[in-house]
Amino acid sequence: MKLGIIFDTHAGDGSPADDFRGVERDVLGTVDYLERTVDRTIFGGDIEEALPGQNSGRTWKERKLNCRRAHPTFFAKIDDRALPTMADGEKRRILLGGNHDPRFARRREYLHVDHDSKLVVKITHGHEYDVFNSKYKPVGDAIAWLVGKLERNGWPEAEHILSGIAKRITGSDPTSRQSTYKKALKADVARIRDQFPGYQVIRGIGHTHVLTHEELPAGDVIFQGGKCCSGRVQYVIIDTSTRHLSLKGG
Repeated sequence: MKLGIIFDTHAGDGSPADDFRGVERDVLGTVDYLERTVDRTIFGGDIEEALPGQNSGRTWKERKLNCRRAHPTFFAKIDDRALPTMADGEKRRILLGGNHDPRFARRREYLHVDHDSKLVVKITHGHEYDVFNSKYKPVGDAIAWLVGKLERNGWPEAEHILSGIAKRITGSDPTSRQSTYKKALKADVARIRDQFPGYQVIRGIGHTHVLTHEELPAGDVIFQGGKCCSGRVQYVIIDTSTRHLSLKGG
């Protein structure tokens, strides 16, 4: 089976804080390409930008509607409700939840087991490993709210400046956060291997907006799948029959 995976579109309310505006056409083209060439497309969380401050709606329902009003073609294209299930019981299109669209009743992980090639693929959004969604969640929520307010009022540098302040307050620099993500992914690979002895594992997340991968000594792979917002359109293709992973978009 071929899997195409897109993370972090952050399709918002059409305001200056909406990082999807400049890439929507390219993302639509990428979705079309994937659905012509892979067996299943996975949207790995943060599909909407629905956090307070980042979106002008007062409630989660209003913010969800704002996203759909601003990007009707995109949300019509990824709608999975009418899709039939495939032989493995899953739909051809999988929508996962993230931390910017947390109340939209989406599943949190996708697990695919290829018994012929003895491969397990597990995808989650990845925010579960971020200190700004656990230990420092109040700081993360406050920064996200303030960044959105400032960007929507014409200050595009807000995220860069305020994120830097938050990292200094918490002591969480990009290098230490990357180390945390990789350590957590490797630990999860070990747990999956215990559950599926003799199988190799590909374990991936989004959330970081970084496109990278690492091959582990036993042949397993961990990866971060980049983003489809803020001027970048990146995605991942996995061929489970050959255990091959490709990162696309640079």
